[in-house]
Amino acid sequence: MRNRMEAARKRTVEAHPGPLTVFKPGDLVWVRTITHRLLKRVPGCVEAVTSSVSYDVSVQGRVRHVSSSHLRRRSPAARYIDEEP
Repeated sequence: MRNRMEAARKRTVEAHPGPLTVFKPGDLVWVRTITHRLLKRVPGCVEAVTSSVSYDVSVQGRVRHVSSSHLRRRSPAARYIDEEP
């Protein structure tokens, strides 16, 4: 199983050259979300790694299954400002 996962990861990296962001449980992240046609980044924390490109992330008291393309690293000093347009 581990060899299959490594082979799949290698194929993914070869097909999509560029930086591959890897998160670990406990990492602080910004999660991209769209609410009422409004794109936001909300703070979250990685709970578990489910595959090489998807994670279970705790966001606003709920655990969401999120793709790595929707995640960005967050500094512990960063603050969330909830602004309504």
